[in-house]
Amino acid sequence: MNILLLGAPGAGKGTQAELLQKRHGWTWLSTGDMLRRLAGEMTSDKPHIERLCDIMAEGRLIPDYLMVMLLEEEFKRSCYEDGFILDGFPRTEVQVEHLTELLKKKGKSLDAVILLSVDKQAVLARIEGRRFCPECRAGYHLTTQPPKKEGVCDKCKTALTQREDDTAKTLTRRLEVFRIQTEPILPYYRKKKNILTEISGTQSVKQVSADIEKAIETMKKQKKEEK
Repeated sequence: MNILLLGAPGAGKGTQAELLQKRHGWTWLSTGDMLRRLAGEMTSDKPHIERLCDIMAEGRLIPDYLMVMLLEEEFKRSCYEDGFILDGFPRTEVQVEHLTELLKKKGKSLDAVILLSVDKQAVLARIEGRRFCPECRAGYHLTTQPPKKEGVCDKCKTALTQREDDTAKTLTRRLEVFRIQTEPILPYYRKKKNILTEISGTQSVKQVSADIEKAIETMKKQKKEEK
């Protein structure tokens, strides 16, 4: 299946995407991780990557045309043939249109859109406790998913760190951007038959995961009935 995870910053998209990938084998495409990986692969024969690095260094938003170009190249990789979990794109109405056309060109479409809804206070508590491994990218949380040894990654023993933007001030700004730019895309998916499911992201990780699995099974059943 091809799944899109939507939700405000800190809603738990990354955690749930990782669980889906482990459980079903679908490739998790985090556009944030993709951009950071591509920025580290800059070469002289890829001017668009150089452009990406300049934009990221300046802290500006990636233009729609460049994001679509990078995604189109990314989807050429064979790992996406058996299903993917998309996290971080689309974020605007224009990007929704671009994604729809891009998938259509690839002979693909979205099978499910999962919206994780949370309130500001819950997200704030979640974000301020987040930690990640700069080496293997593993994620942790001081309260809900702490490492076995304080401050150290379970997988590669690297010292954990906190993202620079995991602060109350940055979160408030990002939530406002989400409200203005991303919430307007929800009506598009609500109009599409049997594709959008809204799940409370303030529940436990286990319960959110169970609700997502239930939604996926329901959509699979509906698709079979439509054929």
